[in-house]
Amino acid sequence: MADILKFEAREKVYQLSFTTPPQIRMKKQKGCDIALELFKDPQDQLGYGTAWVPAKTRTQARRKLMDLLNTNTIKFMEN
Repeated sequence: MADILKFEAREKVYQLSFTTPPQIRMKKQKGCDIALELFKDPQDQLGYGTAWVPAKTRTQARRKLMDLLNTNTIKFMEN
């Protein structure tokens, strides 16, 4: 009988654009490899950011980012 090999889905890096409240709190966990770029627009008091998140799906990437930023008030913009 032949052995069956199971291949796991590879992680892909997703680029996510989002808006945040003026103040956020980040909680970095062990093994976190998310890159962030954040800036605040003085005109409308919102934070804008881009994150590069390695994940298997876009939904998983969004979940990882929300866990890192310790908030659920992120509004994602479609790229």
